Amino acid sequence: MDAVVAAHGHIDAVVHNAGHTMNKLLLRTADDDLSRMFEWNCSAHVMLAKSVIRRGGMMTRQQGAHVAIGSVVGECGNAGQVAYGMA
Repeated sequence: MDAVVAAHGHIDAVVHNAGHTMNKLLLRTADDDLSRMFEWNCSAHVMLAKSVIRRGGMMTRQQGAHVAIGSVVGECGNAGQVAYGMA
């Protein structure tokens, strides 16, 4: 991010999709696996947003866009992808 800001002065927008899946039935998914999936698929969005807002100049300029793309699995579900769909 620092290289982009150095080259362009600020960041106008960021579009991303952090996504990682593991194919397991809910009853076979360990708590640690659920926590890891949540960290990967949810926390990454928040950490990127905070960083872009602060370091990318969006807060200073009071403008910018952050688009986080989700998966259809979160809406419809998919067999064996409970941890992925929850995120």
